[in-house]
Amino acid sequence: MNANRTDVVTLAVLLLAFGGYGFTAITTPISWPAALGETFGLYIGLTVAMVLFHVVGAVSVALAGGGDVTADRAREREIGRRAARNGYFVVMMGLWALPFLMLADGGGGVLVRAVVGLLGAAEIVRYASRIAYRGFGGAQNQWLQAS
Repeated sequence: MNANRTDVVTLAVLLLAFGGYGFTAITTPISWPAALGETFGLYIGLTVAMVLFHVVGAVSVALAGGGDVTADRAREREIGRRAARNGYFVVMMGLWALPFLMLADGGGGVLVRAVVGLLGAAEIVRYASRIAYRGFGGAQNQWLQAS
């Protein structure tokens, strides 16, 4: 599977997992121990889903006889660096809200959910950035190469 397909599959799994987690976080009050259990369940489910979707994708590409095109390594490193920076910006912006959440009346469960949501948002931004920097699979992104 090429890098863009892998990132699209990863982004879809992240959106489904963290979207469901966010919906649960909004609709149900939760205590500190239950929030930790919910978080472990999220990451176990996320790991299983990632493995399954990537194995299915790799097998389908292998059966179709599609070869993986080798990408320019320097360009891929630059895409990875810029995408990671975008995810880092999301984490840093969200960390400014955490002290205010500690003062809120929600308890530790709210803080756990906020941290997990923040990490999920950072990963979603990172993979969306990787896809966008590659030009959505079309022509090479001129903006990335010019800088």
